[in-house]
Amino acid sequence: MTFNFQLLPMMLNHLFRKKDIVNRDDVHLLIKHSDMTDLQVSDTLHDEVYAQKTHWSSFTQLLLMMLGIGLFVAGVIFFFAFNWHGLHKYLKFGIIMGLIIAFVYSAYYWREHTLLSHCLLTGAVMSIGALWAVFGQVYQTGANAYSFFGAWLLFAMAIALVTKFEPLWLIVVGLVNATVGFYLNEVDLSLTSGSIFSLLMGINALMWLVMALIRHSGKVNVAGWFLDVLFLLVCFLTTIGICTCIFSNDAALWINIIIGLVVAGLGSTVAFREKRIYNLGLIALSSVIILTCALIDFSYEEFNILFISLFIIASVSLASYLLITLHKQWHVSIFK
Repeated sequence: MTFNFQLLPMMLNHLFRKKDIVNRDDVHLLIKHSDMTDLQVSDTLHDEVYAQKTHWSSFTQLLLMMLGIGLFVAGVIFFFAFNWHGLHKYLKFGIIMGLIIAFVYSAYYWREHTLLSHCLLTGAVMSIGALWAVFGQVYQTGANAYSFFGAWLLFAMAIALVTKFEPLWLIVVGLVNATVGFYLNEVDLSLTSGSIFSLLMGINALMWLVMALIRHSGKVNVAGWFLDVLFLLVCFLTTIGICTCIFSNDAALWINIIIGLVVAGLGSTVAFREKRIYNLGLIALSSVIILTCALIDFSYEEFNILFISLFIIASVSLASYLLITLHKQWHVSIFK
Protein backbone atom coordinates (compact mmCIF):
# COMPACT_ATOMS: atom_id res chain seq x y z
CA MET A 1 0.00 0.00 0.00
CA THR A 2 1.29 3.42 -0.94
CA PHE A 3 0.53 6.74 0.64
CA ASN A 4 0.51 10.16 -0.97
CA PHE A 5 2.17 12.39 1.59
CA GLN A 6 0.81 15.50 -0.12
CA LEU A 7 -2.70 14.45 0.96
CA LEU A 8 -1.70 14.38 4.64
CA PRO A 9 -3.05 17.85 5.62
CA MET A 10 -6.38 17.11 3.93
CA MET A 11 -6.64 13.72 5.67
CA LEU A 12 -5.86 15.25 9.05
CA ASN A 13 -8.53 17.89 8.61
CA HIS A 14 -11.06 15.33 7.36
CA LEU A 15 -10.46 12.62 9.96
CA PHE A 16 -10.02 14.87 12.94
CA ARG A 17 -12.06 17.93 12.03
CA LYS A 18 -13.92 17.77 15.38
CA LYS A 19 -10.69 18.37 17.24
CA ASP A 20 -8.88 21.64 17.70
CA ILE A 21 -5.48 19.95 17.55
CA VAL A 22 -3.90 16.81 16.14
CA ASN A 23 -2.38 14.65 18.86
CA ARG A 24 0.18 11.85 18.82
CA ASP A 25 -2.52 9.15 18.49
CA ASP A 26 -3.72 10.66 15.23
CA VAL A 27 -0.24 10.56 13.75
CA HIS A 28 0.24 6.97 14.95
CA LEU A 29 -2.98 6.02 13.18
CA LEU A 30 -1.72 7.51 9.92
CA ILE A 31 1.64 5.78 10.30
CA LYS A 32 -0.05 2.42 10.90
CA HIS A 33 -2.08 2.61 7.70
CA SER A 34 0.53 4.14 5.40
CA ASP A 35 4.04 3.72 4.04
CA MET A 36 5.39 7.02 5.31
CA THR A 37 9.16 7.37 5.41
CA ASP A 38 11.09 8.23 8.55
CA LEU A 39 11.63 11.78 7.32
CA GLN A 40 7.92 12.25 6.64
CA VAL A 41 7.03 10.90 10.08
CA SER A 42 9.56 13.20 11.70
CA ASP A 43 8.22 16.23 9.79
CA THR A 44 4.64 15.34 10.69
CA LEU A 45 5.42 14.97 14.39
CA HIS A 46 7.39 18.22 14.33
CA ASP A 47 4.59 20.14 12.62
CA GLU A 48 1.54 18.63 14.30
CA VAL A 49 2.56 17.29 17.73
CA TYR A 50 5.76 18.79 19.11
CA ALA A 51 5.62 22.21 20.76
CA GLN A 52 6.63 25.08 18.50
CA LYS A 53 7.70 28.63 19.29
CA THR A 54 4.11 29.76 18.91
CA HIS A 55 3.00 27.23 21.53
CA TRP A 56 5.61 28.43 23.99
CA SER A 57 4.60 32.02 23.23
CA SER A 58 0.95 31.21 23.94
CA PHE A 59 1.92 29.43 27.16
CA THR A 60 4.00 32.42 28.27
CA GLN A 61 1.15 34.81 27.51
CA LEU A 62 -1.29 32.64 29.47
CA LEU A 63 1.11 32.34 32.40
CA LEU A 64 1.82 36.07 32.57
CA MET A 65 -1.84 37.05 32.21
CA MET A 66 -2.95 34.61 34.90
CA LEU A 67 -0.10 35.70 37.16
CA GLY A 68 -0.93 39.38 36.62
CA ILE A 69 -4.65 38.92 37.30
CA GLY A 70 -3.94 36.74 40.33
CA LEU A 71 -1.54 39.29 41.80
CA PHE A 72 -4.02 42.09 41.12
CA VAL A 73 -6.81 40.28 42.97
CA ALA A 74 -4.37 39.41 45.77
CA GLY A 75 -3.48 43.11 46.01
CA VAL A 76 -7.15 43.99 46.41
CA ILE A 77 -7.52 41.38 49.16
CA PHE A 78 -4.47 42.73 51.02
CA PHE A 79 -5.88 46.25 50.61
CA PHE A 80 -9.02 45.13 52.42
CA ALA A 81 -7.00 43.39 55.12
CA PHE A 82 -4.81 46.46 55.78
CA ASN A 83 -7.63 49.05 55.71
CA TRP A 84 -10.44 46.89 57.07
CA HIS A 85 -11.35 49.09 60.03
CA GLY A 86 -11.03 52.31 58.06
CA LEU A 87 -13.48 51.37 55.30
CA HIS A 88 -17.25 51.56 55.52
CA LYS A 89 -19.00 48.29 54.78
CA TYR A 90 -20.75 49.74 51.72
CA LEU A 91 -17.43 50.94 50.37
CA LYS A 92 -16.02 47.45 50.82
CA PHE A 93 -18.84 45.93 48.82
CA GLY A 94 -18.67 48.70 46.26
CA ILE A 95 -14.97 48.13 45.57
CA ILE A 96 -15.20 44.37 45.19
CA MET A 97 -18.42 44.47 43.13
CA GLY A 98 -16.94 47.17 40.94
CA LEU A 99 -13.94 44.91 40.37
CA ILE A 100 -16.22 42.02 39.35
CA ILE A 101 -18.16 44.24 36.95
CA ALA A 102 -14.90 45.56 35.46
CA PHE A 103 -13.61 42.00 34.87
CA VAL A 104 -16.88 40.83 33.28
CA TYR A 105 -17.24 43.95 31.09
CA SER A 106 -13.59 43.73 29.99
CA ALA A 107 -14.06 40.04 29.13
CA TYR A 108 -17.10 40.93 27.02
CA TYR A 109 -15.35 43.89 25.39
CA TRP A 110 -12.35 41.74 24.36
CA ARG A 111 -14.50 38.66 23.62
CA GLU A 112 -12.81 38.25 20.22
CA HIS A 113 -9.49 37.71 22.04
CA THR A 114 -10.46 34.37 23.56
CA LEU A 115 -7.42 33.89 25.79
CA LEU A 116 -7.59 37.38 27.28
CA SER A 117 -11.35 37.13 27.75
CA HIS A 118 -11.07 33.80 29.58
CA CYS A 119 -8.29 35.12 31.83
CA LEU A 120 -10.45 38.11 32.76
CA LEU A 121 -13.36 35.82 33.59
CA THR A 122 -10.99 33.82 35.78
CA GLY A 123 -10.19 37.07 37.59
CA ALA A 124 -13.94 37.60 38.04
CA VAL A 125 -14.26 34.14 39.61
CA MET A 126 -11.45 34.91 42.04
CA SER A 127 -13.11 38.24 42.89
CA ILE A 128 -16.40 36.45 43.60
CA GLY A 129 -14.58 34.45 46.25
CA ALA A 130 -13.27 37.67 47.77
CA LEU A 131 -16.84 39.07 47.74
CA TRP A 132 -18.16 36.09 49.70
CA ALA A 133 -15.30 36.44 52.18
CA VAL A 134 -16.03 40.16 52.69
CA PHE A 135 -19.74 39.41 53.09
CA GLY A 136 -19.03 36.83 55.78
CA GLN A 137 -16.69 39.16 57.67
CA VAL A 138 -18.94 42.23 57.51
CA TYR A 139 -22.12 40.53 58.69
CA GLN A 140 -20.43 37.82 60.78
CA THR A 141 -22.75 35.16 59.37
CA GLY A 142 -21.03 32.39 61.31
CA ALA A 143 -21.25 30.13 58.27
CA ASN A 144 -18.94 27.16 58.06
CA ALA A 145 -15.96 27.13 55.74
CA TYR A 146 -17.58 24.55 53.45
CA SER A 147 -20.55 26.92 52.92
CA PHE A 148 -18.17 29.64 51.73
CA PHE A 149 -16.33 27.35 49.32
CA GLY A 150 -19.58 25.72 48.18
CA ALA A 151 -21.18 29.04 47.26
CA TRP A 152 -17.99 30.09 45.48
CA LEU A 153 -17.95 26.74 43.67
CA LEU A 154 -21.43 27.26 42.18
CA PHE A 155 -20.43 30.52 40.48
CA ALA A 156 -17.06 29.18 39.39
CA MET A 157 -18.57 26.04 37.87
CA ALA A 158 -21.18 28.03 35.95
CA ILE A 159 -18.51 30.20 34.31
CA ALA A 160 -16.20 27.21 33.74
CA LEU A 161 -18.95 25.33 31.87
CA VAL A 162 -19.39 28.30 29.55
CA THR A 163 -15.73 29.07 28.89
CA LYS A 164 -14.26 25.52 28.90
CA PHE A 165 -11.02 27.17 30.09
CA GLU A 166 -8.64 24.66 31.76
CA PRO A 167 -7.04 27.02 34.34
CA LEU A 168 -10.55 27.94 35.47
CA TRP A 169 -11.39 24.24 35.73
CA LEU A 170 -8.35 23.85 37.98
CA ILE A 171 -9.90 26.43 40.30
CA VAL A 172 -13.14 24.42 40.22
CA VAL A 173 -11.23 21.24 41.14
CA GLY A 174 -9.58 23.05 44.04
CA LEU A 175 -12.94 24.37 45.25
CA VAL A 176 -14.51 20.91 45.03
CA ASN A 177 -11.75 19.46 47.21
CA ALA A 178 -11.95 22.39 49.65
CA THR A 179 -15.74 22.11 49.94
CA VAL A 180 -15.74 18.36 50.49
CA GLY A 181 -12.69 18.43 52.78
CA PHE A 182 -14.04 21.15 55.08
CA TYR A 183 -17.49 19.57 55.11
CA LEU A 184 -16.13 16.21 56.21
CA ASN A 185 -13.99 17.87 58.89
CA GLU A 186 -16.59 20.31 60.26
CA VAL A 187 -19.68 18.11 60.16
CA ASP A 188 -19.61 15.30 62.72
CA LEU A 189 -19.88 12.24 60.51
CA SER A 190 -17.59 10.12 62.71
CA LEU A 191 -15.32 9.46 59.75
CA THR A 192 -11.69 8.52 60.18
CA SER A 193 -8.93 10.26 58.27
CA GLY A 194 -8.61 7.21 56.04
CA SER A 195 -12.30 7.38 55.13
CA ILE A 196 -11.98 11.08 54.31
CA PHE A 197 -9.09 10.32 51.98
CA SER A 198 -11.17 7.54 50.41
CA LEU A 199 -13.90 10.01 49.47
CA LEU A 200 -11.42 12.59 48.17
CA MET A 201 -9.62 9.91 46.16
CA GLY A 202 -12.85 8.69 44.64
CA ILE A 203 -14.10 12.18 43.76
CA ASN A 204 -10.84 13.26 42.13
CA ALA A 205 -10.44 9.94 40.31
CA LEU A 206 -13.97 10.34 38.95
CA MET A 207 -13.22 13.89 37.75
CA TRP A 208 -10.03 12.69 36.03
CA LEU A 209 -11.86 9.78 34.39
CA VAL A 210 -14.68 12.00 33.11
CA MET A 211 -12.23 14.50 31.64
CA ALA A 212 -10.20 11.68 30.04
CA LEU A 213 -13.34 10.23 28.44
CA ILE A 214 -14.38 13.67 27.18
CA ARG A 215 -10.95 14.15 25.62
CA HIS A 216 -11.07 10.67 24.11
CA SER A 217 -14.48 11.35 22.53
CA GLY A 218 -13.02 14.30 20.61
CA LYS A 219 -16.15 16.41 21.10
CA VAL A 220 -14.39 18.82 23.44
CA ASN A 221 -10.70 19.62 23.36
CA VAL A 222 -9.23 18.98 26.82
CA ALA A 223 -5.59 19.98 27.21
CA GLY A 224 -3.20 17.15 28.03
CA TRP A 225 -1.50 19.15 30.77
CA PHE A 226 -4.85 19.52 32.56
CA LEU A 227 -5.28 15.73 32.68
CA ASP A 228 -1.68 15.40 33.87
CA VAL A 229 -2.31 17.79 36.76
CA LEU A 230 -5.51 15.95 37.69
CA PHE A 231 -3.76 12.58 37.63
CA LEU A 232 -0.94 14.00 39.74
CA LEU A 233 -3.53 15.12 42.31
CA VAL A 234 -5.18 11.69 42.27
CA CYS A 235 -1.84 9.92 42.78
CA PHE A 236 -0.91 12.34 45.58
CA LEU A 237 -4.18 11.74 47.44
CA THR A 238 -3.95 8.00 46.87
CA THR A 239 -0.40 7.83 48.21
CA ILE A 240 -1.12 9.99 51.27
CA GLY A 241 -4.39 8.18 51.96
CA ILE A 242 -2.91 4.68 51.89
CA CYS A 243 0.17 5.70 53.89
CA THR A 244 -2.03 7.38 56.51
CA CYS A 245 -4.08 4.21 56.87
CA ILE A 246 -0.93 2.09 57.16
CA PHE A 247 0.53 4.11 60.05
CA SER A 248 -2.79 4.58 61.86
CA ASN A 249 -4.13 1.04 61.30
CA ASP A 250 -7.24 2.58 59.76
CA ALA A 251 -10.03 0.22 58.74
CA ALA A 252 -10.36 2.08 55.44
CA LEU A 253 -6.97 0.74 54.30
CA TRP A 254 -8.40 -1.91 51.98
CA ILE A 255 -10.89 0.54 50.46
CA ASN A 256 -8.03 2.91 49.69
CA ILE A 257 -5.95 0.06 48.25
CA ILE A 258 -8.82 -0.96 45.95
CA ILE A 259 -9.27 2.64 44.79
CA GLY A 260 -5.51 2.86 44.27
CA LEU A 261 -5.47 -0.32 42.16
CA VAL A 262 -8.35 0.99 40.04
CA VAL A 263 -6.56 4.29 39.53
CA ALA A 264 -3.33 2.49 38.64
CA GLY A 265 -5.16 0.27 36.15
CA LEU A 266 -6.95 3.17 34.45
CA GLY A 267 -3.80 5.30 34.43
CA SER A 268 -1.78 2.47 32.90
CA THR A 269 -4.46 1.90 30.25
CA VAL A 270 -4.34 5.55 29.23
CA ALA A 271 -0.54 5.51 29.28
CA PHE A 272 -0.24 2.49 26.96
CA ARG A 273 -3.01 3.71 24.68
CA GLU A 274 -1.50 7.18 24.25
CA LYS A 275 2.12 6.01 24.65
CA ARG A 276 2.74 8.43 27.51
CA ILE A 277 5.30 7.64 30.16
CA TYR A 278 4.02 10.30 32.58
CA ASN A 279 1.22 8.23 34.14
CA LEU A 280 3.43 5.17 34.54
CA GLY A 281 6.10 7.26 36.26
CA LEU A 282 3.61 8.61 38.81
CA ILE A 283 2.20 5.14 39.45
CA ALA A 284 5.69 3.72 39.97
CA LEU A 285 6.66 6.55 42.35
CA SER A 286 3.46 6.14 44.37
CA SER A 287 3.98 2.37 44.57
CA VAL A 288 7.54 2.77 45.88
CA ILE A 289 6.41 5.27 48.53
CA ILE A 290 3.51 3.07 49.68
CA LEU A 291 5.64 -0.08 49.90
CA THR A 292 8.32 1.83 51.78
CA CYS A 293 5.75 3.06 54.32
CA ALA A 294 4.49 -0.52 54.72
CA LEU A 295 8.01 -1.77 55.42
CA ILE A 296 8.64 1.03 57.92
CA ASP A 297 5.40 0.27 59.73
CA PHE A 298 6.19 -3.45 59.79
CA SER A 299 9.44 -2.99 61.66
CA TYR A 300 11.65 -0.02 62.47
CA GLU A 301 14.87 -1.65 63.63
CA GLU A 302 18.40 -0.87 62.54
CA PHE A 303 18.69 -3.90 60.27
CA ASN A 304 15.35 -3.17 58.64
CA ILE A 305 16.32 0.46 58.03
CA LEU A 306 19.26 -0.83 55.98
CA PHE A 307 16.96 -3.24 54.15
CA ILE A 308 14.44 -0.45 53.46
CA SER A 309 17.21 1.76 52.08
CA LEU A 310 18.35 -1.01 49.75
CA PHE A 311 14.75 -1.59 48.71
CA ILE A 312 14.31 2.09 47.79
CA ILE A 313 17.51 2.12 45.75
CA ALA A 314 16.66 -1.13 43.96
CA SER A 315 13.02 -0.26 43.28
CA VAL A 316 13.77 3.24 41.99
CA SER A 317 16.58 1.91 39.79
CA LEU A 318 14.38 -0.88 38.41
CA ALA A 319 11.44 1.45 37.77
CA SER A 320 13.71 3.97 36.03
CA TYR A 321 15.24 1.26 33.83
CA LEU A 322 11.85 -0.15 32.84
CA LEU A 323 10.38 3.29 32.10
CA ILE A 324 13.39 4.34 30.01
CA THR A 325 13.30 1.06 28.09
CA LEU A 326 9.59 1.38 27.43
CA HIS A 327 10.01 4.99 26.33
CA LYS A 328 12.70 3.97 23.86
CA GLN A 329 10.52 1.17 22.50
CA TRP A 330 7.61 3.54 21.98
CA HIS A 331 9.86 6.14 20.40
CA VAL A 332 11.49 3.67 18.02
CA SER A 333 8.15 2.04 17.14
CA ILE A 334 6.97 5.33 15.69
CA PHE A 335 9.45 5.01 12.82
CA LYS A 336 8.53 1.41 11.97
